[in-house]
Amino acid sequence: MEENSIRYPIVIPAYKPTEKLVVLCRGLIELGIRDVVIIDDGSGEQYREIFSRIREEFPFRVIVHGTNQGKGRALKDGFAYLLEDKNVKGCVTADADGQHRPEDIHRCLQQLEVETGKMIMGVRDFSDKIIPLTYRVWNNATKIIFSYIYGSKLPDCLCGLRGLPRSFMEKIANLPGERYEYEINVLIEATQTIGVLDIPIATIFDEKGHFTSRDSFRIYRIFLKVFLTFIFSSVSSTVIDLTLFHFSCNFLRDRFPLAYITYATIIARVVSATYNYVVNKRVVFKDQTDHRHSGLKFLILSVLHLAISAFAVTGLVTMIKGVPETLLKAVVDTTLFFVNYPIQQKYVFGDKSEQ
Repeated sequence: MEENSIRYPIVIPAYKPTEKLVVLCRGLIELGIRDVVIIDDGSGEQYREIFSRIREEFPFRVIVHGTNQGKGRALKDGFAYLLEDKNVKGCVTADADGQHRPEDIHRCLQQLEVETGKMIMGVRDFSDKIIPLTYRVWNNATKIIFSYIYGSKLPDCLCGLRGLPRSFMEKIANLPGERYEYEINVLIEATQTIGVLDIPIATIFDEKGHFTSRDSFRIYRIFLKVFLTFIFSSVSSTVIDLTLFHFSCNFLRDRFPLAYITYATIIARVVSATYNYVVNKRVVFKDQTDHRHSGLKFLILSVLHLAISAFAVTGLVTMIKGVPETLLKAVVDTTLFFVNYPIQQKYVFGDKSEQ
C-alpha cells in the first residue's frame, strides 16, 4: 500500500465466526479489496485457527479482544485504529456471518467514494420468503418506531453493511453503546446529521446470529428513553393545561355561556404551550436553532392544536350530556398528543433546511 494513498478500508467485527468469514475474505480479494480490518471480539481458543488462517492467507489486519466486549466496542476499536491514519477518508462496515456478499460490500465502497457526505446503508428485501416471519415482524416494528420517534423512514434499520465518511467516523467514535445498540445510536446520529443513502443488496439470512432478546431490549430502551422525555414534557404540560382549563371554565361559564370553553382553552393553552415549547426545544429534541426557526412553527402548531381541541371538545359536550368538559378535553388532547410528536420531531425541531 502506498504511503500517501487514500484509503477506504473494510471493517469486519467477528465473534465466533464460521468458515463463512474465510469465504468472505476470499471474495473480497477476488474483487481487488485488500484493505480490510477484522476484529476478533474475544472469540476464544476454539476459533483461533480461523483467524490464523486469515492472517496467513490474506493481507488483512486482525485486532484481537481478549474477551468478548460486544459489536459496538469492536466497531469503535476498529474506527479508532483507522482514524490514526490521515489517509483514511472513510470505511465500510460489514458482518462476518456471510450475510453480505463481497459484491455488495464493493458496491457500498464505490458509493461511499462518490457520495462522501452521507452514510451509505445496505437495504435487504424483507418480502423475501427466506427471512423468517419473526424477524420480518421485528424489523417492521423497529422501522415503524424509528420513523415515529426520529422522523426518518428507513427500510432496513438492522443492516450492518454501512459506508461511513471519515468526518462521521470521528463523530461516532465515542457514541454510547458497546453491543448491537451502538448501531442504532449510529443510525440515529446519521439521520439527524448527515443523512442516509440506501442501496439495495442481496437478501441473505443466517438464523445463527449473535443477536439476542437482550439486544432487542437495549435497542428499545433507547427508543423509550427519548419518548419518555416527550411524555414527561407533554404530561406536565397537560396537567398545567387541564388545571387552568378547569378553573377557567368555572370562572367563565356564567359570564360567557356560549364561548366559555373556547376562552378557557385559549387561556390554558397559551400558558401550557409556552412551557411545553421550552422543554421540548431544550430537553426533548435538543434543538440548537434560533427561536425564530422553531418558535413560529411551534406557534402555528399550537394554534391548530387549540382550534381542533376547542372544536372537538365543544362538539363532544353538545353530543354527550353529563360528561365533564375536562374529561372530554383529556380524551381529545391525548389523541392529539400522539399526532403531535412526529410533527414536532420532523417539522418543528427536526427541520434542518433553515439551519
